[in-house]
Amino acid sequence: MNIKNKTYQLFTYLLFAIITLYSFSISQLYYLTSKGPDYDFYKPYFDYFFGSINETGVEQGLIYYFLHAFIATFNSEYLNDFHLDQHMSNSIQIGNFVFYIMGLIGIYKFLKNRKYNKKTIFVVLSLINIFPPAIEMRLLFKPEILIFCCLIWIIVFLDSYIDTHNFRYLLYAIPPLVFVATIKANLAMMVGIFLILFYLKNIYKIDKNYFYYSVVLFTILFSLLTFENFSANSLFIFQHQSPEEFTGKAEIDFLYNIDFKSIWSNPFRESQKNSFIGILLLDTFDDYFGNFWTDDSSPLSLNRIIYFSIKETAFIGMFFTLMFYIFLIVQIKKNKNNRLIYLTPFIGIVIQMVVSQFTQYNPETGDVAKTYYYSFFLVIAFTLFSAELSKINFKILVTTGVAFAVLILHVYGFPKENDSDQEKYLNYNNQINILCEINNNLLSNVNTDCIPRDELFCYQTYESVNKTTIRNSKYITSTVEPIKKLTLFKDNTAYNVINLDDCLEKIKENYYPAKVYSIKNIPIFNILNFMFFILFISLYSFEKKKTDRPSYIY
Repeated sequence: MNIKNKTYQLFTYLLFAIITLYSFSISQLYYLTSKGPDYDFYKPYFDYFFGSINETGVEQGLIYYFLHAFIATFNSEYLNDFHLDQHMSNSIQIGNFVFYIMGLIGIYKFLKNRKYNKKTIFVVLSLINIFPPAIEMRLLFKPEILIFCCLIWIIVFLDSYIDTHNFRYLLYAIPPLVFVATIKANLAMMVGIFLILFYLKNIYKIDKNYFYYSVVLFTILFSLLTFENFSANSLFIFQHQSPEEFTGKAEIDFLYNIDFKSIWSNPFRESQKNSFIGILLLDTFDDYFGNFWTDDSSPLSLNRIIYFSIKETAFIGMFFTLMFYIFLIVQIKKNKNNRLIYLTPFIGIVIQMVVSQFTQYNPETGDVAKTYYYSFFLVIAFTLFSAELSKINFKILVTTGVAFAVLILHVYGFPKENDSDQEKYLNYNNQINILCEINNNLLSNVNTDCIPRDELFCYQTYESVNKTTIRNSKYITSTVEPIKKLTLFKDNTAYNVINLDDCLEKIKENYYPAKVYSIKNIPIFNILNFMFFILFISLYSFEKKKTDRPSYIY
């Protein structure tokens, strides 16, 4: 490798690392997952793992929610009402980031097996970091990001099995497949149809005995996780309890109706509630439903600089959506090697269309047409979409990527007008962020006194705190009076703190407050399956490959 190529490669490594770090920091500071959609619906999982309830009353698999509950226990002894929302939001986003990084490693292997060079791969990974469906998965307290992680590794493992006929790769695919089958019904249906259509026949033909062995092992693990999930939920995965507003059924014209006039004049929430296609156009690369960067309770939505019209970001998102699907359709026709991947978003679309006709449709908003429900398919298809550009010319990929990044950051609400209240909001959020010092250097509008968490806890207990929140699309700063009452513990001995100086002194003497959260219910079979998944990813990632890219054509 010559010096020029080494420089290019090093640059793409650094680009990926920087964008990953920035996207993580901005997500944590600008978006409160604990105030996002469905948080309250899935919160019973926290209550269950922390031991305050005996069953969740929700039908989904446990591993996704357990990881977030486990992370939430860290530093919970320093948790108070001042930072409860920030703490839970940070915990969820860290858990999502774990699954996301596991998925990106799978994307790396997926592209490496297709003989893309490293500089292309890391540019693609950088673009995934700012791809709207990937951002949405990282922000919400919903298990689609676990499906993304599992699905890309299922594809990698099964492709390797089809290429080498080595039974261990088929075994590697079982733990993530079990998670997919037990986490959420509509997601299991999407991935199941995908695997049946494009993998089942080929796997069966390679070796029938291997196939039957894997089916037996899958059945055993599936049964164990289903039993454990049911014990916690008192519901099976197919017994979804829909909110009352989601019990309608869409009219058939919802699937094909499109009103170009309303899209042009009013490309905002509820304008397309009677059009699946209209929602798809406005939601794939933007936030049509107002749950993320157009949510007026988020700083992402506030202080935007508008250059031409308030509709400009919606039109940018729609432009990218059209280009994306046109490219997919063209590639489905001419690219036999990757046709399977380009078809995946259409599987998600069809499944959600079917769901709208029989159950779970909200006529007030057109919900169930959310592109988020099949975001994992979109991310994987976007991966190949981006990588294919490098086959034309690497400079085309870079130039297109830069243009995409500039425009999509504007969709997210950047750049912003200077606002001192916004800075107060971000500084407040940053106080308990694990990247507090780094964020001070990364972001020009963040300048927080990053004192140790235990000392901050003392100050917040005995001194007044200025807390900035968002209410009615405006920043509101209010003074929160101190509690002035605290008990610390050391070696099972309780000590009632007198004042701030006493608190700081006792903290130095290794006294600690009691933990607010601790895990009481442990899903053993789910954890074991997850450990096997991690083990198989590690074994695959570090083994030396003896074969070239699979010759198998989907």
